[in-house]
Amino acid sequence: MASSSKVLFSAVQLGLAVWLWLVSPAAAAPAFDTTTPASFFTNVANQVLRSQTAGWAAQNFAGYTNTYGVTTTGPFGITNIPVWVNGSFVYSPAIQRLLQVTANIYDATSTNPYPSVFRPGFYRDPATGNVFINGYQLVPSVSGLGDPALASPVGIAALVSGNLPVTAPNGQTLALNNVNIYGVPWIIGAKKGLPSFNELYMLNLVQVTRRLQVNRPGVVNGGYTTNEMFIMSITNLVGMSCWNSYTSNYVGSGNLTVYMEDTMRMVLTNAAHPPATLGEIVFTNIVSLSSWPGSDWSNSGITPALVSVNPASFVSQVFTNAYLPASAYQTLTGHFIDLTNNPPWETNVVSNYPFPQFGLVTTNWAQVVILDGSNVLDYVQLAGPNNARNITAELADPNSPGLTGTTYMWSTNAYGRANTSGVPTFGEANQIFVSRGIGGLAVPPGGTWSTAISLGGDNSVSAQQAYFNAFWSPSGLYNLNGIIYTNTATTVRAPFTPTRTMYDYTLWQANDPLVHYLACDLNYNYPGQIGLQQSDTVPPILNVSSLNLNQVGNRYQPWGVTGQMAEVAGVDTNQYNPAYKDPLVWGSDDWNFPVGQTWNPNWLGQVHRGTPWQSIYLKSANVLSELLNEGGGYHYIGTNTWENWTGVTNPEAADETSPINDWRLASLLAALLNTNASPAFFSVNNPDPNAWAAQFAGLTALTNSLPYANLLLSSNSPAVAAIVSGIQATRASQSGQVFQDAGDLLATPQLSVQSPFLDLTDPYEPEQGISDQAYEALPSQLLAQLGLASLGTVTTSAGRAVVQFTGTAGRLYALQSSADLIHWTTLSTNAPANGLISFPLPAPVPGVAQFYRSVLLP
Repeated sequence: MASSSKVLFSAVQLGLAVWLWLVSPAAAAPAFDTTTPASFFTNVANQVLRSQTAGWAAQNFAGYTNTYGVTTTGPFGITNIPVWVNGSFVYSPAIQRLLQVTANIYDATSTNPYPSVFRPGFYRDPATGNVFINGYQLVPSVSGLGDPALASPVGIAALVSGNLPVTAPNGQTLALNNVNIYGVPWIIGAKKGLPSFNELYMLNLVQVTRRLQVNRPGVVNGGYTTNEMFIMSITNLVGMSCWNSYTSNYVGSGNLTVYMEDTMRMVLTNAAHPPATLGEIVFTNIVSLSSWPGSDWSNSGITPALVSVNPASFVSQVFTNAYLPASAYQTLTGHFIDLTNNPPWETNVVSNYPFPQFGLVTTNWAQVVILDGSNVLDYVQLAGPNNARNITAELADPNSPGLTGTTYMWSTNAYGRANTSGVPTFGEANQIFVSRGIGGLAVPPGGTWSTAISLGGDNSVSAQQAYFNAFWSPSGLYNLNGIIYTNTATTVRAPFTPTRTMYDYTLWQANDPLVHYLACDLNYNYPGQIGLQQSDTVPPILNVSSLNLNQVGNRYQPWGVTGQMAEVAGVDTNQYNPAYKDPLVWGSDDWNFPVGQTWNPNWLGQVHRGTPWQSIYLKSANVLSELLNEGGGYHYIGTNTWENWTGVTNPEAADETSPINDWRLASLLAALLNTNASPAFFSVNNPDPNAWAAQFAGLTALTNSLPYANLLLSSNSPAVAAIVSGIQATRASQSGQVFQDAGDLLATPQLSVQSPFLDLTDPYEPEQGISDQAYEALPSQLLAQLGLASLGTVTTSAGRAVVQFTGTAGRLYALQSSADLIHWTTLSTNAPANGLISFPLPAPVPGVAQFYRSVLLP
């Protein structure tokens, strides 16, 4: 029988006692259609979103509104997902993960070898300009790259402004909401064995050279003036790759297509003149394959030898564009003149620094499609990478003279005395002194030397310095290798020319090949390589090791691989930490996704959860609470670890995607989709240890002890008693000493990471011998048996008593009343709204007690 409980509430304001009879709900068939891919995704995702967003809003309202906009104060479902609210892009990684989980669960029940594909539709509120996803369309197939569904995306600004294209590239008319929006992904189910998008990088190079020319009116010393020429070039490289991360070749239909597109725009701002749009260009590349080579790992089953991966398993392309070829900047006009057109010098430059405040803004929009015949294998539409740079600040050196002995070539402080016009900058003066070879200044390691002077076959640096120094001598005489020469020129170019190359490197790379749909999924943090770097050598020395697209990246970090995490401070670098990656999944081939399943929570934990190298999380360890003992004390590293692991740097969004969020998600899914015929379930708050022990009878535990075997459990087992004791202790630690949700039970270590059925004494066993299924065997089986008794309260609203019962999303409940606890009358049939069923009580009858109960309908 279903267990039940009874709670008495005294409602003084009513003048009577109100009894709430709480009937524990039994599992029942879903209250919605799940028979087709579209209905399953729409209905399950809607319930999951509403339940989870209600929980987030209740637990952290400030964080919730900070993430989704101050006007998003309540839960939302699949028809009103916030994308753009109050001028900000608010589509959240937490929402993306829940949608991804839903698609992944559906694919676990499907036998289709291709993934389920769902494309978002959009709605713009004409009153506010806010943009929402208002539903998803199934994309069962496409007609090719020209299919309207694959039309080039638009920026969110086009939807906000209402300035939308209404035709596809093939001329077909589109509905206004039937567009693709950069940065808002399609939802594609996780399928094992398919190639996928892997990497996108941008290398943005700006090079500045300063030439100096010195003039004198005659051979006699005096009256020197300086001419100057700033030469700038801007080049951008964009690289993309897709990858078959699995050992075997992928053939499919034998008709594979990879489409890569990047739209790049660059704007050069100038504080002294209007900004210049350097250009917008669309790069495209189409690759056709009959078979996609596998990665051919050299030692399958253990940590792959990353250096041995087959380069042919990558399909890559580098797009290069010289937006500004080497050109001389003209101060008066703000224009650039190509060097091949003999640009004039800036003459008599003595009173200012004729290099304005330059800024460079670069935007990218990327679309990548992988097709197998008419089936979509993968699709991304990324807004970025973008960056905004202050070129002048990047070029400027510290004030000279410095304390390091460095001869700065790009110092902008006035030479000789500060705040005085009519003198060159220290950078210019240092260039002249180095060119003359005087002043004891160290010659910088970079820059170039002229070889224009060759006397007696000597065109060395010392020859150039001797000739240039003589220009400053009244006699013009100089000694070179024992021979006296005379410099009679009236205009001489300084032989030393400094060049600075400033490059900004952004790398977006998948950690897990199945997680790459948002920019945050691809965030790569590698201090010393990512971001701004400078080089004063010619050619420049770039400290970038990942420009080769046909190799495994440092962010690829399955079980046993540290990778990027080893480069980041303040994170857990344990490559064997089951709190944030699935044990023994050494690579893509080791996934054990369920296929063609009828609904059963037993396999729920094997479904990919939408964060790197993790399936739905049923273990007890909480990565966010991890501590590091360093410097004689402990400090928290969990949040930093999780943010770097996922790439989600917004703390609120990162918390919403953390693994332990799956505890309540799993219990919700188990209740939503359980198709058993209304069996009684066991209340997670049952205090009876013997009743708990009986729930384990007949369950199967996995063990890593020899001989390896599945253990059939009995209720009188000492190991079961230890688990039950752990459950009681976990419940006692909860608020009010009760579980608020059936999934909260999964915080019990004895159910998973401290299971008495696992041998944890050998330090190598957790690393090499305990699978995720072994850790989660008991929780996955318990999910189908457990539930939470409905909780009842009496409150007042507008002076009237209101009874409230908790309930499970997607279920129907009968609210009933009785005067004698024998005869019951149904007052209403309700589906919970945000987890609650509310009913205003009728006016009280003096001296009459009334009982109310909530009954789950089959």
